[in-house]
Amino acid sequence: MNRIIFYAFFVTASTVISIIYYRYVKPGTFNFKSLVPFVIFFGVFIYFDISGAIKRNQFYKNEINSIIIKSSNWQVRTTEFYLKDGFQIHSSFNSLDLQIGDSIVKKANTTVYDVYRKDYNRIYVFLKKYDSSK
Repeated sequence: MNRIIFYAFFVTASTVISIIYYRYVKPGTFNFKSLVPFVIFFGVFIYFDISGAIKRNQFYKNEINSIIIKSSNWQVRTTEFYLKDGFQIHSSFNSLDLQIGDSIVKKANTTVYDVYRKDYNRIYVFLKKYDSSK
């Protein structure tokens, strides 16, 4: 329900901004083609939000026993850790102490997962428990 309110707010705000712009800044120049940039912007925004929700739902529903194979922080504020079986873990502001090679174990239908790391004897030992919903 919060997403619907969020989308409705942005669509309404963009429409109001475009109407004010074309009514007072450029009077007589309003046409529906002028809304195309707003529609494209919000369409891309909504697409990425929905695809992220689908990935979070798949992560929640599936049982995971995998290893982190790579990481990426191209978004600067978020680090993405890619698991061997195709799932991703997102760490906002580097709040997770994860490394490549860590083992992730998660039961189905939960957001809580355990992280294991190899010690000096090359044996995985429990490191920490994380909750991806927080």
